[in-house]
Amino acid sequence: MAERYLEQYERMRRSYDRFREIKPGLTKKISSDYEDDIYAFFMQCYHLKDWIKNDTSVKTRTPDIGTDVEQFVNGSEALSLCADICNSLNHLELKRSSSDERPSFGRKQYHSRLNIGAEQSIRLEWLAQRNNKPPIDAFELATECIAEWDKFVQRLRPQILS
Repeated sequence: MAERYLEQYERMRRSYDRFREIKPGLTKKISSDYEDDIYAFFMQCYHLKDWIKNDTSVKTRTPDIGTDVEQFVNGSEALSLCADICNSLNHLELKRSSSDERPSFGRKQYHSRLNIGAEQSIRLEWLAQRNNKPPIDAFELATECIAEWDKFVQRLRPQILS
C-alpha cells in the first residue's frame, strides 16, 4: 500500500520551491500572488502533520504515529511557529498558540533598486513578527521547517531522502 502522506510531503516541497523562486530574486512588480504562494507554503507544511496522522499505511506500521508527530511538531520551534502561522491564516485570528510567540506577517519589506540603463526592480522580504523576539525572515523559517520535516520523513522512510 502506498503511503499517501508522501503526496502532501511532495506538495509541500513544490510549494517551498515556489517560495524559493521569490526570495532571492528581484522582481519588476509587487504582486499579491507572491504572498499567496508564501501563505500556501506554511499551510501545506503544517498540514503534512494531519496527512501523516491519517495515513492508514503509517498507522499500521507505527500505531503511535499520531502522538509521535504531534510531539515532533510541538518540540520544534520552526514547526510550532508554522502551526501558529497556518492556524492564524485559516481562522483569521489565532485562538491558541503552539509556539507561545503568536507569529504574524506584520511587515513586508520592499527594497527598490534602480540600475542605470536597466529597469527598476524590487527585492521582496516577508518577516514573521513574534512576541518578545526579533522578527524572523519567513523564507529562513520555511527552510527550517523543510529541514525538520525531512528529518521526520527520513525516520519513517529512510530510502526517501537517501
